[in-house]
Amino acid sequence: MKYKIEKIGNLIDEISVKNQNLAYKNLIGLNIKKEFIPSIANQNDLDLSKYKIISKNTFATNLMHVGRDEMLPVSLFKDSQNAIISNAYKTFVINKENEKNVIPEFLMINLNTKEFDRYCWFISDSSIRGGLEWKRFCDIEIKIPDYEVQKNIVDIYNSILKKKEKAKKNIYELKKILNNHFLTIQKNKDILGNYITECNERNENNKTQNYLGISIKKKFIKSKLDKDSFASLLGHKIIEKDQFAFISTTSRNGEKISIAKLEDDIAIVSATYVVFKIKSTKKLRGQYLMLYFKESEFDRYARYHSWGSARETFTWEDMNKVKIHIPSVDKQDSIIELGNIISLNEKLIKNYDSMIEKICPTFLRGIN
Repeated sequence: MKYKIEKIGNLIDEISVKNQNLAYKNLIGLNIKKEFIPSIANQNDLDLSKYKIISKNTFATNLMHVGRDEMLPVSLFKDSQNAIISNAYKTFVINKENEKNVIPEFLMINLNTKEFDRYCWFISDSSIRGGLEWKRFCDIEIKIPDYEVQKNIVDIYNSILKKKEKAKKNIYELKKILNNHFLTIQKNKDILGNYITECNERNENNKTQNYLGISIKKKFIKSKLDKDSFASLLGHKIIEKDQFAFISTTSRNGEKISIAKLEDDIAIVSATYVVFKIKSTKKLRGQYLMLYFKESEFDRYARYHSWGSARETFTWEDMNKVKIHIPSVDKQDSIIELGNIISLNEKLIKNYDSMIEKICPTFLRGIN
């Protein structure tokens, strides 16, 4: 296959158009998945005129943390509506000389491989953050095949991205329905304490050594603590399938309460965790309750009702006072189905990410 080797710097022009007239307020950033995301910065104290305008087919990259993160945050902006991005980002486009020779998405495929990230990490500087100099980035060489070859590769790449975007849109729309369900219904609410009961069984007979923790994503994870360092696991709490556990400390926890429902048969958690179960699934479904716990409104409620000084806590007594709308079990089952579809789409997105991760280097290895 015919190809040319070109330095990235020969293919691109750096651009820097400031938002001087405050025409745009859609502030975005980049995550480690090389995706543009809405910025979480408080815009009330920001001078948005200093931010850069980013438009369709413009790249943005943050060169400051490459050595620390062992990857280069970079992405191609595809939205038709302009946005703004921090002045700390470098923004660039395919230059006029190569507009008909290089497809922007093809360049992005080159920038979206682990091999490229490893090389950027290797050539980053020795500072604490491990920045990558713009000149070094521009000196990186890539293979440029004929335009038609690029187009065939990009067509496959874009087809996967479109499916991923469709799954993300499905999740967004379905979550709006769930949000409306839990937020808009203010009548017929009951306290949760009427439906749940605490579990305090200890691992006295050493039933299991499956020691779990809870992430802020509200999932059980293998505990990072070394269980061998404990003199005994007998004092830890038993949790069984379909039971819940939560960490009562809510401070310094991403403004979330760590809570999860166990899908496996049996495990143990820290004695400091609160474990509970539903009294009757004929009145309240566990999956319905877990969907409520995943709502940001519940996180806000738990944080607001947490108490303490250095360590704010949301206790078992506080959990019992939570008010929730509990419809008929048929309605609950319908809401659960929506949650299942959301989970299915989340799995699809992971699969698409995995496909992209695998095919990008495969495409490029085929150019030889």
